[in-house]
Amino acid sequence: MKKSKKKCAPCEGLGKPLDMKTIRKNMYKLKDWKTDGKKITKEYVFDNDRTALKFFAAMGKASSREGHHPVATWVYNKVNIDLWTHSANGLSMNDFNMAKKFDETYRKIK
Repeated sequence: MKKSKKKCAPCEGLGKPLDMKTIRKNMYKLKDWKTDGKKITKEYVFDNDRTALKFFAAMGKASSREGHHPVATWVYNKVNIDLWTHSANGLSMNDFNMAKKFDETYRKIK
């Protein structure tokens, strides 16, 4: 998987959510993410809580940098993420870009 250097576009004015054809095309580029057509989700599993917390903190920094924030939970050695673009009321390319960034972070930390 190529490193994601794409920046998130400002959410205001993104317009309509991605169509299912575009969503399916982009899902093939992600590993272990799931979609219901409105959001993408993934559970990251770590060896212990310290590593999970390190990932959770790094994910938060990346989200703040990009201005694109997931719904995320951390429970012991697992971090669950839901991504969608609120202003589009569905998925945008920002969500797929952030998913790639989170996967890169996971590989570095795990």
